[in-house]
Amino acid sequence: MQISVLAVTGELAIDPKEGQQVFGAIKAALEAGESVEVRFHGVKTVISAFLNAAIGQLFGHFSPDVIRAKVDVTGLDARDMVLLKVVVDRAKQFYESEDVRRALASQEDDTDA
Repeated sequence: MQISVLAVTGELAIDPKEGQQVFGAIKAALEAGESVEVRFHGVKTVISAFLNAAIGQLFGHFSPDVIRAKVDVTGLDARDMVLLKVVVDRAKQFYESEDVRRALASQEDDTDA
């Protein structure tokens, strides 16, 4: 499956709400067992708030191994790839925390009820 960030955000990937839309599409594809190409081709500006919403929170739902194997991010320039790496590294640290895992599990239990 391909997800065009440009189609969601236009040239500016700066709105976390739009990042949430991208996250939802990626999450649905991964839950269906699909691989995903997240295409940033044509996007001129990307900020960490967008990447946190679109990519970072995947680590709260899937293992780093699944994300590495199934999600391919394309079309980012070198500077934005560095930013993505920072977002991914911070997300991994955040979601590895036992307190965070417990809180997320509690939230999921609350939404299932």
